[in-house]
Amino acid sequence: AYAYNMGVIIKLRNITVANAITNVVSFDSEGNQIESLPVEIIKLNANKINVFNLAKNPVSKALSWNGKRIEKWPIIITKFFAKTLTYLDLSHNNISNIPADISKLKRLEYLNLQNNHITYLSSDILLLDVIIKQENKENFYIHGNPITKKIIWHERMVEKIVSRSIKFI
Repeated sequence: AYAYNMGVIIKLRNITVANAITNVVSFDSEGNQIESLPVEIIKLNANKINVFNLAKNPVSKALSWNGKRIEKWPIIITKFFAKTLTYLDLSHNNISNIPADISKLKRLEYLNLQNNHITYLSSDILLLDVIIKQENKENFYIHGNPITKKIIWHERMVEKIVSRSIKFI
């Protein structure tokens, strides 16, 4: 595993302190056994990173940053985990907006956004399989947010909205 930082290639065995690598432009750690990422990694400028490869690592499929005081939607999630992430837990944070980019997480099977400060939720969330299929109602959590007071999460309403959304795809 290697990180390219300011012209120097650094060999990585584990990831514990992302503060030391804030100027990363290339990160390749394919085929290791990395199970988690420190929340500080969201401080990386996702727009400056050319390569971010965590393929064949458990963390590429499951990411849990619950209770980490995150205030904004981590762009790194939708930019670098869109094709692989199946499990996402961002519960018990301070996130207030869920952007339309969330619809890029096509493989998502579990989503926990409970107990944040969500006041805006893009309707694109309804395009996620975790919402559309609703085979297991234990796979999507949104309660404990201000938005849940404004929206009635009734199965029939969601089905109607989803079926309308699908027609426009």
